Amino acid sequence: MTLGYRSYFEVVVPDGIDVVSCAAREIRSWLELKGRRRPWDPAPSWLRPGVYALSEHDEYLVADEDDGRGQRRFRFRLDEHGEAGRWRTTVSVLSATAGRRARHHVWVDLDVPDEDDPQRPGAGGGAWGRGRGGGIAVPGVVHRLLDRFEARNGRARLRSEPCLVHGEDPGTSEALRRILADGTRTVGVVVVGPMPSADHTLLAAWRQAAGSLFHHTVGLNAVYLLDEPALESVNAWLGASHRLAPGSARTFEAGVVPGDRDDSRRHRILTPETITRNLRLCGRRFRASPRLTEVLAATARRRILDAGLPRELTRAASLLARREADVALDCALSLHRSVARRETRGGGVVAPRHGGAGARAAGRAAAARAASGHSAYSGPSGYPGRGGHASSAASLVPASTSAPAPARPRAASGTEPAGAWPVALIERSSPTPAPAEAPAPAPASAPAVSGADLELLGAVRRLLGERLGVDSPTAADVEILGQLLQETDRSIDMLKTNAMDLRETIESVEAKRREAHARLESSELEHLVTLDELERSRRQVRYLQAELGRAARAYAEPPAEEFPPPDSFPDLVTILKETDPARRPAVLARVRFTGDEADTLKLEPHDTAGVNVFQTWQILLVLADFAEARAAGQWHGGVHGYLKEPPPGRRTWSPTKHAATESETVRTNSRMRQQRTLRVPTEVDPSGYVFMEAHFKIAQRDTVAPRLHYYDDTARSGRVYVGYIGPHLTNTRS
Repeated sequence: MTLGYRSYFEVVVPDGIDVVSCAAREIRSWLELKGRRRPWDPAPSWLRPGVYALSEHDEYLVADEDDGRGQRRFRFRLDEHGEAGRWRTTVSVLSATAGRRARHHVWVDLDVPDEDDPQRPGAGGGAWGRGRGGGIAVPGVVHRLLDRFEARNGRARLRSEPCLVHGEDPGTSEALRRILADGTRTVGVVVVGPMPSADHTLLAAWRQAAGSLFHHTVGLNAVYLLDEPALESVNAWLGASHRLAPGSARTFEAGVVPGDRDDSRRHRILTPETITRNLRLCGRRFRASPRLTEVLAATARRRILDAGLPRELTRAASLLARREADVALDCALSLHRSVARRETRGGGVVAPRHGGAGARAAGRAAAARAASGHSAYSGPSGYPGRGGHASSAASLVPASTSAPAPARPRAASGTEPAGAWPVALIERSSPTPAPAEAPAPAPASAPAVSGADLELLGAVRRLLGERLGVDSPTAADVEILGQLLQETDRSIDMLKTNAMDLRETIESVEAKRREAHARLESSELEHLVTLDELERSRRQVRYLQAELGRAARAYAEPPAEEFPPPDSFPDLVTILKETDPARRPAVLARVRFTGDEADTLKLEPHDTAGVNVFQTWQILLVLADFAEARAAGQWHGGVHGYLKEPPPGRRTWSPTKHAATESETVRTNSRMRQQRTLRVPTEVDPSGYVFMEAHFKIAQRDTVAPRLHYYDDTARSGRVYVGYIGPHLTNTRS
């Protein structure tokens, strides 16, 4: 499985409140709510440390630990198997009551099927645990916890619905400014501007629309909706570089620096056009496009997962992982031994050879035969007190309710009950032989042996035969089996030690990964700033080339771009899909996008700094200039030659990031060629499709290696058709 969702926050509660018990009640309510749709039947002792079966395939684990120094760690882990595969929801609580101020942290993880699992969301699996867009839905327990507690990440308050900020209350606007400037938070703060001239009725509808748009980012973003006075107040503080337009939404990363143009590049914008294009009115409520909501959610999830847990929670997570492993291992061993004892008493059936899944399956089968209820495990009910969190193996094994088998009548002389050891064999295997010189004792009647004793001896004989591979076991073999069990216990202790060492190694690697990720984010931002400065320099050069004959204006500032670059791939799609000529950028008059916007939106979660969308926009402008140069008679060749020697005043791009053709393998491979046979208008080709092998490499070392495929039809229609913007298509290396 892969970690697909994580939310972590600090819980603010009055002194004396048991956060673990409060969180446990919300977990139980969540399970009961799920029980209306699936056959849940939580055991009464569901909060006692151990592993508990909920159904044939679903189970949950509870780990609870108190270090005796004012710090308590609690973990609840639910494993579910649905149509979409295996899902694991983990709720962890760290409650530290020592010191001047008690601090309580909660984090929720959702593990989903791996990328190569055919039942993974988006790969054609079922809908269990998925959002409407085919992505990962926010666990229901997160909604319950955020509604129950005052949850904060840094200064930001996390809620399950957008928070309304009124400008009439200066305190709320000031609080939002402090939240934006806070450098300690790890969640994004989404600020949504009001629709122009929106009254309170429309503001409520706009709030519901914003809630639908960011529904799958609950626990990942803090969403604030402004009214018009609040928008004016916040924009006055942000300055021109960071300002928010009415009807738009901007995700502010931690530590906003108002007025800093370079800093403004970190904070992505959704334009009003993109938002309204992806909203539909269903009855009296707005519903956002599932495709866009999943793109926004995937971007937010990637930000949180890349950042990792805060340092203050990393140690607690490690200790909980160890405790979780101990509970699971102890439970598996207890199940194995308990099943072996019960099955031996009940009919001589030996438990599975190995613990783990086999023992658990046997435990469920035995519990189904032994218990009259649905619960497979026993133990006291109710919430544990603060002093009683130690694990009890007795509560982790299936309840034994079957009575011992009745004693069998003793066999007739000269015969032995099936499966029992003969008395003579026991006497012969005695480790202390009688002295040779001692007189033979007088014959005495053998002590009576019950049927239960004979059955037990038979079970021991079969066990020794199975484990040691001997047909006629002796007392010495029993000693050997005992030594093997001791060696097994030592091996288990060694495995635990090795597991602890591996966890420490993983934690060290994770810390280095976080540092590398932080450096990468900083480098991406610097790269984006450099690209922005480079484009301004190129614009200056183009302007000076056009004005070369006018020496007096050689140092004049070039005019600003006619159309600002989009801030995200959803905004880029909105621009490219615009059909109204009055609203479409004039600079792209000779460029048409005929591709699938779903492919383009796949790039958004991987473009945290906005570098790829910026470069995609610049490539589109280069193609537009190429088409204009062809129409004006300034250029008569193809795109690749144009990139090497552009006409004066025209945009260009590095020829090394452009490929005019594909390899022979791609051309002749039917599957690869089909991927590059893309849609065009029928006036370009009667079939409606052409093979687009020419492409730009938007990024060469990115994890998805985005590409832009196009078809040059300037010789006939005067246009360039872009048939694909998205992840790298299949080739000989993929």
